[in-house]
Amino acid sequence: MKLRAALIALPAALLLAACGGSTDTDDAVVETTTTVAATTSTAATTSAPASTSASALTTTALDPRCTAAPSGTVTLVDTALVDDVHLQDPWTVEGEGVTYVAGNIHDAAGERVSSADVWALSDGVLYSLSSDARERSVAVDGRSILGISAGDEYGSLVQNCVATSVRNRNIESRGN
Repeated sequence: MKLRAALIALPAALLLAACGGSTDTDDAVVETTTTVAATTSTAATTSAPASTSASALTTTALDPRCTAAPSGTVTLVDTALVDDVHLQDPWTVEGEGVTYVAGNIHDAAGERVSSADVWALSDGVLYSLSSDARERSVAVDGRSILGISAGDEYGSLVQNCVATSVRNRNIESRGN
């Protein structure tokens, strides 16, 4: 029973120490300094070396293979979507004979209902690749037909294009 209590107390003590609190069972000394622009945390304990972490919110360069999706491609995806949703933050990446298309799906109220969903365009035909692209559109499942997936090199890249662009926009809107 003492072991179980120790296993429960240890994570709680670590959490409190990380937040600047302390417990009676905590022998560690924790110092935390925080600023708005950058966060620096220094922790010194009797069992672990001190660590310093500094991070400021900065934008990340998009991979040069990321291309803003042409309006015709966005219209094609929007036409295939069901349940009064639409594509936002659309990007494309050229794969091997296939154009990968990704974006976030938003409802009529503008709320994001799914993130970084992936379709493929091949010979003018739209195929769904990611699970929500398959569930939220009438596009045919292209994974076995084309032999590709949302998780392959190009599918992952186009998802990253969407996520990075949204993150950058959010950082810029905060004035960081």
